[in-house]
Amino acid sequence: MLEDDAAEDVETAKAVVETLSLLCEVEEVDGRVRSTNPSPLSPLLHAHLPLSLSPLPQPVRDDSGLRNTDSFLATPSPLHKLLTLMTPTHFYLRFFSLQLLGILLNNKSQQVQGYVLTSPGGIGRLVETLDDSREIIRNGSQLLSCRFCHDRETNSTIDV
Repeated sequence: MLEDDAAEDVETAKAVVETLSLLCEVEEVDGRVRSTNPSPLSPLLHAHLPLSLSPLPQPVRDDSGLRNTDSFLATPSPLHKLLTLMTPTHFYLRFFSLQLLGILLNNKSQQVQGYVLTSPGGIGRLVETLDDSREIIRNGSQLLSCRFCHDRETNSTIDV
């Protein structure tokens, strides 16, 4: 859908990008925790240890968002198409595209940075969003730019 019909059907493209954002988001599963030691005897062993020696429980993460991110980033073309959808004329499409780009960047930063740098006009599209007249787009773009440039290797590539 993104690669073929997105330019003609903006409403459907917005819905697809929003759905992809939800599918790629990585969250902790509510109410469940996993011990750092998955042994069935773990609760018995740690019950007799002082609190300072017991390992802290780790939140359980649903890794379906990472699997969906891997599927989306299997080739660079879907991300390249996402960057082309960030036109200033369609607010919601631009907003959800920035949101999805941020989620992908959180999940697989090195891969996303590489794809953006190799995309024709990829950096230019991100820089365009910094000059948007709508504050929510500018703020999201600034946060995304900070996360994008967090890696030193990327900074030197962009500076060159």
